[in-house]
Amino acid sequence: MLRRPVALLPCLLAVASSPAIAEDVRGHYHPDDIAAASKVFAIAAESVGPRYAEAEGKLKTVGAGLAYLELGALTMGDRVPEGLDAWKDDLRRQATGEFIRLQRHVDLMGEDYGTEFGAAMERALGKEGAGLVECGASGIAAMVGRKDCPGEDANARIAAAIDQDAALMKAVTSIDAVPWPEVSTPSRTWPVAPITGTSNWVQAGALLKKLFPERLQQHQDDLDRKLVDLEDAIAAGDEAALASAREHRAAYDAALAADGEVLFAAITLALEKGAKKGAPTDVGLCANAPSLGGCEGNDITRDVLGFLAEDKRFVKATAALR
Repeated sequence: MLRRPVALLPCLLAVASSPAIAEDVRGHYHPDDIAAASKVFAIAAESVGPRYAEAEGKLKTVGAGLAYLELGALTMGDRVPEGLDAWKDDLRRQATGEFIRLQRHVDLMGEDYGTEFGAAMERALGKEGAGLVECGASGIAAMVGRKDCPGEDANARIAAAIDQDAALMKAVTSIDAVPWPEVSTPSRTWPVAPITGTSNWVQAGALLKKLFPERLQQHQDDLDRKLVDLEDAIAAGDEAALASAREHRAAYDAALAADGEVLFAAITLALEKGAKKGAPTDVGLCANAPSLGGCEGNDITRDVLGFLAEDKRFVKATAALR
């Protein structure tokens, strides 16, 4: 999962300051409270949020589409159009790279903002002279909005000074101007694998996921249990463990393909026998997700799912998948 940018500007404003002796204390401050009161700090954080949210939304859409694409391709087995598996692998590598670049960009922005705001706070504290101590609410006191700190609360005054810091404003403008990494929205339309035709199609991954979720979860849980015992050995570079992991993954792929054979045979029979009763006609299979371009023709996934869920012939033919 993507990390949220709420941690973009955490307690990075903390600076080392010389503790004042008790009789010289005239007030207190805390980096978090200064940040909360700083308009420039808020603007910097707000400038990141919408851009991050947009990029995150694109990556989530691609990720969800890839999950359906992979499930559809595995379930369809040999029915998958030539070239689709390679395209799927390319998309996953591309999405992974874009996620890494996006997160690194946000992390670097956080580091840069933290450095610049910390320096601005040091300059503001330097102008205050001695007499301020770092103090803030913590624990239950923070939860109820109380704090037990000596002297006046100088946070708002220091925040106002930071907001007038020309060097900080220049640095924030420079950081904000750095181009964000590109997040793509890939799309490609693929041919339909025929069942009773090719004019209309049903998304293959949705069939197993929507009609037999427990069966799919069982396969995924079985794979996870087998792989978890190999994690340490794989991390250590054990070739035998890597080979075992590949075997387990191949068995998972084969299990989905075997379920697909049962599923598609039952679908073919149900649609052919139900044509006179209003069953969807001229239907094929699409491995690709609609969000990634789908397939040629019309997406009637919802209609097909609705028909199959109520068709007694289909329910009986797929009893082994329940």
